[in-house]
Amino acid sequence: MALPTGIVTRAVQFQIPFDEITGASLSQRVTFTPNRSLIWSATGQPAIALPFAAVSSGGEITSFNVPVTDQLGWEDGDGNAIIPNAENQTHGYDVMVEYMRGTRVISTAAIKTVVVPTGDMPLDLNEMVGVDSATGVTIYIPDRWSEQLAAALAAAAAAQQSAEDAGEVAAIATPDGVIASRVADRTSLTGKALESRYDRADRFLPGYQVATNCWGIQHGGAAQPPTQTQAGTSRSKHIVAVDCCDLRLVFSNAAMVGQSAEGDGVGTSLPISASIEIGGVIKRVTFGGLKLGTADPGGLLVSDPIGVDVTAGTILYVRTYTSQTSWYGVSGCYQTDGSSGGFTVTTDLTAPGSAAVANASHWLLSPAAILGTPYNRDTESIVLIGDSVISGFGDLGAGGGGYYSQWSAGGVAGGGYVVRGLGATHGWINLGNAGDTVHDFVAKHERRLAIASGASLAISDYGINDVQAARSFATISADLLALWTMLDARGIRVLQATLTPKTTSTDAWATTANQTIPTPAQETVRVAVNNWIRTLPAPLSGVIEAADLAETARNSGIWKAGYTADGLHPNAAGAAALAPSVVI
Repeated sequence: MALPTGIVTRAVQFQIPFDEITGASLSQRVTFTPNRSLIWSATGQPAIALPFAAVSSGGEITSFNVPVTDQLGWEDGDGNAIIPNAENQTHGYDVMVEYMRGTRVISTAAIKTVVVPTGDMPLDLNEMVGVDSATGVTIYIPDRWSEQLAAALAAAAAAQQSAEDAGEVAAIATPDGVIASRVADRTSLTGKALESRYDRADRFLPGYQVATNCWGIQHGGAAQPPTQTQAGTSRSKHIVAVDCCDLRLVFSNAAMVGQSAEGDGVGTSLPISASIEIGGVIKRVTFGGLKLGTADPGGLLVSDPIGVDVTAGTILYVRTYTSQTSWYGVSGCYQTDGSSGGFTVTTDLTAPGSAAVANASHWLLSPAAILGTPYNRDTESIVLIGDSVISGFGDLGAGGGGYYSQWSAGGVAGGGYVVRGLGATHGWINLGNAGDTVHDFVAKHERRLAIASGASLAISDYGINDVQAARSFATISADLLALWTMLDARGIRVLQATLTPKTTSTDAWATTANQTIPTPAQETVRVAVNNWIRTLPAPLSGVIEAADLAETARNSGIWKAGYTADGLHPNAAGAAALAPSVVI
């Protein structure tokens, strides 16, 4: 599909890379990502800031067209016209270049905040000039940005010559300095571009989420796992989703205490020793070079990188030992055959050569995230944010009570429809919490958003508990927008699930005829929220259409027969039926 009429584009290109030693041509993948979303005034259409990748084989120049950054006709999200000039651009681009030998990425280079002024000739990105702003952030411009810059060069040269002719030693501002002064104003559009949502070096956990089955925060209190009172070694199972290396484990000592209260664990420090187990071989993990790390209340503990290379589909186990006798569980092990992990009381079994961890059903202390360096970054790293539905309540299969993922030798056997839909194709962190609302998340989220920074994509199912709390459509939509904006500002794209229904039943939901909508006024709000989500309000990137698969017809408010056991949560059959809605 072509861009709307009137949008001006310009060709950008990268020169052919080659091996510095042998001279052999390399392939390259160049990814362009706009650093803000815009609205095209002429049509009112939103232009969503999504990445675009172009791949060239060895010996070819990479070239493609992108909208210029100095054109009239754009509006911001509030409907304000953006007026570009020599100092201000409508937006910028973040550029990632990956150099490849065959399909393997061997080197990367990142260029932040590139501007593309109007021009007839292709813009060669190998010849960009980096200009430092007053805050030390760099913006990249063409080395001949405009006639004005050329004139500044000529004027500077003439002034320098004049000074030399007069025998003066005068300080003449360089052209780069001229440009730097123009972009120093942080309220200008170019200044705002320097605060790009994709400039995340100071916000990212050190890597991407590369494995499955990471439950990102402890849970305790009413209707949650009880406080654990035994020191011991937990063994949690994970599947690597992408070819990657240099794994890091992240542990959290924050907790959801009750339904919506984000807190600092049980309030005590959490000493941790850990290792990873691949193919029966245990590899020690260190923290700042030490075998023992400590997460203070509310804190994150990030390990040193583990220099292993692993391929997608690899099953790894994380062994986590704590000597603490008061902690909340992070994930659950329901099998007793070792296929989903286990727990051994008291003994530290994290050292290489340690004995097997007992195949016991138990709450586990497991990593909030497993980070790594993917060889190919086309696969999204995903964080799940929401309530008990996204946590998997009702979809446990045999052998447990609660709402955490059950695992078998084949992979995910439960965990809810979103986890089923993802399977082991993406690394994911689940921050879902039973009973939570988007209203409460917006009010207090600091611990969870810190963990979410290891992801590139978020899936939210928030909303149904807000509906049941009798909040209005206006309040729920405002809170959802606030959530999406928080994530979008961190460079995390957001998909929102439509809200599945709430009904009562006289025959355990075996039929549709015997279901009743208990509160029609709340159902009206649910329908309004779903209809609004389907319009894709900015900055939302996509919709998980779960409700259409759950209901007998769109907005009927009635579950399909056999899809729920309580009128609110999908059961195993419902989760399997809703899983195809998860399209990344």
